[in-house]
Amino acid sequence: MCVFSLSRQIYRPLLIIGLIFQCHAGYSQTSPPAASIPQSSNTIKAKASIPDELKPVAAAYDKAVKLHKAGKIDLAIAAYKEFIQLGMKAKILRSSLLPGYQNLGSLYEVSGNFKEASDALIQVVQINPKDASALAHLSAILAGRQDYDRAKIYATQALALKPPPKIAAPAHFALGSAAGAAKDLVTAEKEFRITTELAPENPQAFFNYALMLNRQKKLNLALENIEKAVRLAPNFLEARLFLAY
Repeated sequence: MCVFSLSRQIYRPLLIIGLIFQCHAGYSQTSPPAASIPQSSNTIKAKASIPDELKPVAAAYDKAVKLHKAGKIDLAIAAYKEFIQLGMKAKILRSSLLPGYQNLGSLYEVSGNFKEASDALIQVVQINPKDASALAHLSAILAGRQDYDRAKIYATQALALKPPPKIAAPAHFALGSAAGAAKDLVTAEKEFRITTELAPENPQAFFNYALMLNRQKKLNLALENIEKAVRLAPNFLEARLFLAY
């Protein structure tokens, strides 16, 4: 089973000792963020007010954002890591490091480095345990890495926060993946069905739902959902192979 595909953007100001300055934060699992990343409505160009000892931190973040927007993934990753290191050295609040960890998670994911992506998101949820979006996204990544025990923990935590459908969807997907791996087909079917209802644009959800239906010999319904997956993603090779057989 593949990692649940989820595109999302986050707009949060970078805060250092109460100061708000150039803020860009956004990430997408499926494509590198580029120049279309909008600025936060809270953006305030207040660099002149930043204490001298914090200016290298601000500069590192600005550099990372420019590289991020340009789609220069490896360089942006290095720059966000530099921002985090400088921020820790300057002993700023951990919450001020959130944009760096969030965007690191995104860029690692875009580059297919899911271990580092999950490590970055773990930092996010340690800093903010009520970030339902990060919890749900982390659960889906861990499920894709077959780390089902931790995936279930984070998915359950995300759903306990009663998030909106687009955030709840990857958490249910993670629970379905964990149940499928444990051969609990009934639970897996239920969780993937819920995922298709919450994220009707996601072909992977329909594909996994169809797999669970097929294993239970619910062939007509399985075929119906495989066809939905193909309609959503005509180049979805696994789904087309399923139809061929």
